[in-house]
Amino acid sequence: SFENLLCATNFAKGDSILNLNSFIDAWMKMDTSIASSTLIFSVNSIDIKNGEFRLDDFNDEIKKDSLDYSHLCFSKIDAEIKPISIYPDSFCLSVKNLNLIEKRMNLPVRNLSCDFSISSKYMSFDHIRVSFLENFIAGFLRFNYDKPGDMADFNEKVNMTLRLDTSSVYLKDISIFAPTGKEIPGLVYATGSYIGKTGDFFLENVILKS
Repeated sequence: SFENLLCATNFAKGDSILNLNSFIDAWMKMDTSIASSTLIFSVNSIDIKNGEFRLDDFNDEIKKDSLDYSHLCFSKIDAEIKPISIYPDSFCLSVKNLNLIEKRMNLPVRNLSCDFSISSKYMSFDHIRVSFLENFIAGFLRFNYDKPGDMADFNEKVNMTLRLDTSSVYLKDISIFAPTGKEIPGLVYATGSYIGKTGDFFLENVILKS
């Protein structure tokens, strides 16, 4: 287990998040003669208590009116991660009972659980269950791309599949993730799927109830 673990990632002006993608690309290009189902490395479980994670991209100015994806600070992280499995072309883990606070927005996240996997072609979050403020979200999220570096051009090159299973969201809290300019009242219960790119998508079996 890890107590008081601190992880920090910084991108100085002129640097690119593609530096991280270069590492992922190199890992994915390891010996291709090894069968993709071959387990290279595994860890049964890791417990994190009172951890902290910081990300700062100094190419972007700090935003104060919504969650700033270029400047994140997660504190009071408690989580069970098990198991962790590394294959020649993918990395998988399961997160259980993750609790944390995003310090800049004072946003608490409670009891997040999901199965996470990443490869050279996709990133997925399955069996998601999470609570934040008075909201609850359950479902599945997957990003498909030709190469990991495409995440840097998310709107044009990444196909997203989002499936919501009986989730409840207070509309006023949407402004935390994307500023709306005003507070929208109401509680929405949602199910359904979003499939496609940011500017070219379709909705499937969507049901909204207030």
